[in-house]
Amino acid sequence: MKVFWTNPALDDVRHHVDFLTDQSLELGLRFVTSVDTTCSLLATNPEIGERIVAIRDQHRDFRVWPIREFRKYLIFYRVVENRIIVVRVIHGSQYRDSFEF
Repeated sequence: MKVFWTNPALDDVRHHVDFLTDQSLELGLRFVTSVDTTCSLLATNPEIGERIVAIRDQHRDFRVWPIREFRKYLIFYRVVENRIIVVRVIHGSQYRDSFEF
């Protein structure tokens, strides 16, 4: 399956990379590599993510999976036909506050 990214998801990754790179360039680069590795895993195993309990109908088919080596960062995605659509990438501490997709 192919992985597609929404603009909010890309913005999330940029934000996380900026934050982590401020701590260490190596940490930021490792995060990018881990996001890529995790997306490759999702592309080959799209049903691996746990379905989220949806409050809104528009979130009903969303799944969540942690980023490899950065397990507090969560990828929210949907499987649509033969595509994975990454909707958001959120740190676990932001989960409840930023559940606007």
